[in-house]
Amino acid sequence: MLEKLLAIHTRRKGLEIELRLKREAFDESVAIDRAILDDLADEEDTLREEALLMLESEGKDSVQIKDKTIIKQVKQTKRIADPKKLSFALSKPGILESIGYVTTGIDDLFKIVTEVTNKKMIQDVIDKYEKVEGKLLDGVELQVTKYLTIRDSEKN
Repeated sequence: MLEKLLAIHTRRKGLEIELRLKREAFDESVAIDRAILDDLADEEDTLREEALLMLESEGKDSVQIKDKTIIKQVKQTKRIADPKKLSFALSKPGILESIGYVTTGIDDLFKIVTEVTNKKMIQDVIDKYEKVEGKLLDGVELQVTKYLTIRDSEKN
């Protein structure tokens, strides 16, 4: 019985060491792969920027290479740059009514704008104002982001 106990103990210790060595080798392998992945991501970002500039200089929105299509995308986002200016703009008589927006009181709107607690409501007001008036409210700016997407080309 004692010999069996020692054999099991020795086997268990050996397996623990083997498992620790495998885990260390795996962690090292993952760290190497992660470093390679990070380097590739940095290189891809640089090449995407260069490709975006090239497409813009050539006046193209997309280019097809082999079975992939590289497409220039433009995202425009309205964001509140200055909440105080926006609050002042919204407090002007008739602004909210001109876009068909009804509030329970301007004090509620000031609270919402300054605390930015109801972003969906504020965004709705900003979007409706731009749609009706054709311009942005004071305190709101248009943030333009250009980027590339790479997709599989559709086969006809």
